This record gives sequence, structure tokens and C-alpha cells, in this order.
Amino acid sequence: TRGRRRPPFSLTDSSSRIVPGDCQRWVVSRWTLRGELRRKRDLDTRFFEGEKGIEARCLDILGDDLERDAYDLVHCRLLLHHLRGKELGAVSRMVAALRPGGVLLATEPYIGAMLSSPTPALATMWRAFDEAMPNANFVWAPALPATLEAAGSTEVEAAGRADVVRGGTPEADVLGLTVKAVRERIPDEVDIDTGLDLLND
Repeated sequence: TRGRRRPPFSLTDSSSRIVPGDCQRWVVSRWTLRGELRRKRDLDTRFFEGEKGIEARCLDILGDDLERDAYDLVHCRLLLHHLRGKELGAVSRMVAALRPGGVLLATEPYIGAMLSSPTPALATMWRAFDEAMPNANFVWAPALPATLEAAGSTEVEAAGRADVVRGGTPEADVLGLTVKAVRERIPDEVDIDTGLDLLND
């Protein structure tokens, strides 16, 4: 989903600035027209510390200061669903950071189809996963366009994608690891192993 601040986006000045984000992280970067990435902000900077041309800093999108009207692009990936009840506040701060004409690009997961899977073992596993993450909202994604508009974005566009994931594939392995990461939060009496076996099959 993306939203834009008016007037239309233009790269006519000497530099453009970009803000990318990933998961529960928030990254701010400065990018010249020559493509040199200068500055990133993230809650975990270890993945780009020491890289040539990058200055790594930490930032919390809900509490730390962020420059207003300063960025041409804000990229937010797999973050907002972890901010249950605070999504609008975070998006409003991102929109305020955009220059007029800047673009906010946000990607969020949606597990509604997984929660209602016709395969009982998979539905049980995904419901257990969802309940093990009470501060996250894995069915919030359809509210993203309205949230962007409420935060002041214009020209909001949205698209969804549904993947068919077959057991025993790398994609299925990632899903299995995701569930296993919260296994200790799932009650012992809830059977998630049958669902995990299907992902391995």
C-alpha cells in the first residue's frame, strides 16, 4: 500500500532522502541522486554497521524525533501489525516526515486465510500462533489504506498478494520457523506439531 503527499513527487533538488524500515525496526537513510546511501536509523543496526557510506543510528518510530518534511520516500515493511492500537500514530509520524509529493510505501502481512484454513491442523496451528502474539495484529492489513488516508496521505493505492505455499519448500520452512519461534508461548495441550509436519511434508 502506498500514499502520497501533494504536490506531485519530483527529484529536482540536489539530493533526495529515503526512509526504509523492516519488521519492528525503523530505518532512516539519506540518498543522493547519485545513489549514495548515507544514513540509516534502525532499532537493530548490526546488519549495516561498518558498511561504506552508511552512518547507522537507532530510532523508535513511536517516541524518537524524526525530521518533518524531509524525505522523498518512507519504506515501512512488516512493522505496523506489531504496533496494535498505535498504527495511526506511527503512520502519521511517517507521513509528516515526507516532503510534499513524497511517497510512503508500506507492506504488511495478513493471515486471515491461514486462520480459516480448511485443513484443521493448519488452522489450529495458526490460531495458536496468533494468540501467542497478543501485541501483534496479523489481520490488520486491510485497514492500512484507511489508516494512510486518516494520517493525511492522498492518492492512496493498495494491492494484495496470496501465495500458495507447498510443504517442504523454502517458503514453508520460513513459516515453520516463524511458528517455532513462539512455541514456548503456546500451551502444551495445543497441537501445533501436526501443522508443522504438514509444512515439512
